[in-house]
Amino acid sequence: MISEHAFRFFLRTLEKFQALDPLLNKKLRTHLHETESPRGEIMLRTRTQHPVLYFIISGSAREVTIHPQTGNAETTWMWFPGDFVYTKPGFFSQQPSASRVETMEESILLYVEKEHFDQLESEFGELRPLTERVRDHYHQLLKAHAFALAASTNQERYDQFVRRRPKALATLNHKHIASFLGIRDKGLDRYSQKK
Repeated sequence: MISEHAFRFFLRTLEKFQALDPLLNKKLRTHLHETESPRGEIMLRTRTQHPVLYFIISGSAREVTIHPQTGNAETTWMWFPGDFVYTKPGFFSQQPSASRVETMEESILLYVEKEHFDQLESEFGELRPLTERVRDHYHQLLKAHAFALAASTNQERYDQFVRRRPKALATLNHKHIASFLGIRDKGLDRYSQKK
């Protein structure tokens, strides 16, 4: 059973992409589950098929990928409230993922199992284009992040992150944020001091 607040938040997020059939809304609710995850819990493992699609109600998560040259665990993506959590490859292709996903703080999540997602998709034709819109949205965000890593200064990336996520510095591990922003030198403090 999921809370009314969580379900409403989930629906509002979906409706930013596409209006939803009330029958789909009703059916979605029966297939969604709500769970709490402590900080540092591994939600999705490397080299496994991901059996569920997560949605963040509160808290945050990060994608961790091993750098092929250094062998270091790098934060390659972050998710926050209102985000769908999946890797590529992963949930949609059911190919083993090259990365893992873990919570960065205590989080409340909704999830749907792949079997139920497939049932919904076969029953409601509108779900496929909705899924594609959501995936396109995250693809655009990933491209923008890659361009920022290539073309922006550390200070610009730091400033943009703080504007978008003003509370993150107070609650999240600074090493994870620095890794996500591609900052390799003396940490984040030097960038906050330039304000």
